[in-house]
Amino acid sequence: MSDCKQQLYVGDTGTRIELDIDPCGDAGIVQGDITDAKIIVKKPDGSITEWAAAQDGNLIYYVTQQGDLDQAGVWTLQAKCILNGGWSGRGSEVRVYVYA
Repeated sequence: MSDCKQQLYVGDTGTRIELDIDPCGDAGIVQGDITDAKIIVKKPDGSITEWAAAQDGNLIYYVTQQGDLDQAGVWTLQAKCILNGGWSGRGSEVRVYVYA
């Protein structure tokens, strides 16, 4: 998520959720370096899903659709990427609260 203090609510659609995959700026990631990006999502009830993400520079993002934000509580988000050159891995977990 960006550093703004936007609040998320159950049922929100069209909200862009961003994760910074190079927060220190030392990996030199540029547009097109990612061949596959996903956001791993752990919902408050413990269920896990993945959202297919797009790249915008060193950010990956997903725009919420109807039914995505379906539970109030703490959500855990984590970037999962494959970069050109064969590197693959996950980013740090981010916790966000979705309000009822």
